[in-house]
Amino acid sequence: RTPRNQHVVYETAGLELCLGADGAVSAVVCGGNALPLLDLPGGFEVAEYHGAERGAQVLKPLARSGGSGPTFSYDGGELTLTVDGARAEGYLEFRGHLKDTSGRDRALIVSFALPVNAWGWTWWDDPARARLITHGVQYANYSFLGERRDIPISQMPYSAVSHRPTASGLALAVPLHHPRVLRLSYSTDKGYRVEFNLGLSPATGKFPGEATFAFIVYPCDSVWGLRSAAE
Repeated sequence: RTPRNQHVVYETAGLELCLGADGAVSAVVCGGNALPLLDLPGGFEVAEYHGAERGAQVLKPLARSGGSGPTFSYDGGELTLTVDGARAEGYLEFRGHLKDTSGRDRALIVSFALPVNAWGWTWWDDPARARLITHGVQYANYSFLGERRDIPISQMPYSAVSHRPTASGLALAVPLHHPRVLRLSYSTDKGYRVEFNLGLSPATGKFPGEATFAFIVYPCDSVWGLRSAAE
């Protein structure tokens, strides 16, 4: 059952996600099982990238619930992230819209994490290869972009983790009609995560200072794993 006094974002056949008023993930129910959570808030995060030497700095948000998803503001309101969630047949879709009013170019890393404790579960590298999840390891399937080959990007637009004993399986994916530089991964440090590299510029003609992204979350078969996620 969904915990009381939590904001239920959406539910679909076999999956329910609950978010608190601050946008943190408070419960994940898959196949009727309330999944154990890591000691992490999960949910949405925005970081600003300052180059190879300084790296990325996580921005502190102000959040509020409303409409079909949370809204966050950063840097005194100069940057906003609006999230819309929608229930579809067999999956949940989330669409994000970033808007900057500072008038400067920005390189942002936007992520969403399900803080599921999947220690002992299976991560699927591809439909035929799988690895047992242990602590302290990041599970991903990356290629690399850039002149220095230093920008990781997922080789596939979908991913899966599964657990046969509890008949639980989760998939994170990105719609093919929303191509982005993205990363799908799992670790017990950061949870089950989708991450986007996004650039905002006031020089963009049609949508100055704006960027969008989308991803979907859905249950998958615990035995077939990534094959089920690809269906």
